[in-house]
Amino acid sequence: MTTSYDPNVFDQAIYNKLVGSTALTALTTGGTAAPSIYQHMAPGTAAGTYVIYNRQASTPMHTMPTVAIENELFQVKAVVLSDSARAAGTVAAKIEQALTNDVLTITGYTPILCRRESGIDYPELGPGGQRFFHRGAIYRVQAQPS
Repeated sequence: MTTSYDPNVFDQAIYNKLVGSTALTALTTGGTAAPSIYQHMAPGTAAGTYVIYNRQASTPMHTMPTVAIENELFQVKAVVLSDSARAAGTVAAKIEQALTNDVLTITGYTPILCRRESGIDYPELGPGGQRFFHRGAIYRVQAQPS
């Protein structure tokens, strides 16, 4: 049984599932050859359409004396430079298809679930009045140490 929590294996599982979805990566600026999927933030040169993911919370469920289930919340969202939120919504739908109820491969863990908890939807003004639309969700990932 895994006794030491490693957040990197959860990060990698989310990343692998996202880049493994050609339906999703085909919509990003980098396409399927170089998917525009980033942890925490996109590089300053990123433009167009990309996906950002990051951990929002990690709350283990304990049993004596170990952790029974790791309970993670990840924000996963599309960021699209556009005059409309519609394009970001299309990418968010592909994120949903890639993650919801699908089995993640998490080293050292047996996955239990990956489900959308709540939505994300907001605009942001960029340089020169450019509009970026952020759409996606908070996803709950649960896994049992193996």
